[in-house]
Amino acid sequence: IVGFPGESNADFAKGLAFVEEMRFAHAHLFPFSAREGTAAAAFAGAVPKEIKRRRLQQMQAVVAATGRAERARFAGGTRPVLFEGEGKPLADQPGRLWFGLTDNYLRVATVAPEAVDLHNVLAPVHLDSVEGDVMHGRLASIGTFAA
Repeated sequence: IVGFPGESNADFAKGLAFVEEMRFAHAHLFPFSAREGTAAAAFAGAVPKEIKRRRLQQMQAVVAATGRAERARFAGGTRPVLFEGEGKPLADQPGRLWFGLTDNYLRVATVAPEAVDLHNVLAPVHLDSVEGDVMHGRLASIGTFAA
């Protein structure tokens, strides 16, 4: 939460430094919003909306940068991926596009042959590259899957 009542510039800077130090790959960030009937709604020191917006953007930029760096750290390695669902087919690649999460919660996309159903399958994936919030990879041992 950014912009909690009473949050000073120093408080925000300390929180921003903490987020950088922790190298978060993902974070759910949002500005404080007073809700009627809650204790915080009556707190003094409301942070102006424009300052909350600016602080949120700064925090999002830090998380985006640390997230990219964290994901890039895993490129070139192999991780187990639990496949959750299928995406739209890629025009330039034959096969089925699948999405899943590694054991450390990195989102992964990979292409499998048409006959391979990866839904709810845990499989090793060689992580080749990062594009935005998604790692792209190749199944490391296709021979282990039943078609």
